[in-house]
Amino acid sequence: MAHEMIITEQRGRVGIITFNRPDRMNALHPTMMREMRDQIDEWNSDAGVGAIVLTGAGRAFCAGADIGGWQRGIEARERGEEAQRRAEEESWVLFCQRSKPLICAINGASIGAGLTITLPCDVRIASDQARLSMRFIRVGVIPELASTHILAHIVGQSHALELMLSGRIIGG
Repeated sequence: MAHEMIITEQRGRVGIITFNRPDRMNALHPTMMREMRDQIDEWNSDAGVGAIVLTGAGRAFCAGADIGGWQRGIEARERGEEAQRRAEEESWVLFCQRSKPLICAINGASIGAGLTITLPCDVRIASDQARLSMRFIRVGVIPELASTHILAHIVGQSHALELMLSGRIIGG
């Protein structure tokens, strides 16, 4: 299957999805999310795949949402386009919970939505170059994808609040 915004490969029993928008620091786009979900669905049905790794091309894992892309997605949903409706049918959190093990290899910037997509995954591994931030407060938006709840579960209430209320970057 050809993809526009991701690269896929299988190494043994491991499926690897690489976000492939390095010129945009792999900003999360509705098309990229749809391609990722479709590929994960395919591998979830494949007995030859035991785990799935998510990573990013270039110097970022995923540096947040592509705001323009999501605005076009909202407009598409309002027009009733099927692909957009399917992409939003199931929350990312529930999707991850019913998947084979998902491992995030965070190889660079993982900011805002780029960090929240990692939280419901089973394992998160950050390289020495990883920079993580819940930047939402800096741009005046609310964290999405149940990230406030999941982050508190992972790092504890106090650390989660500090990260969400400061928007500071850690690592790198």
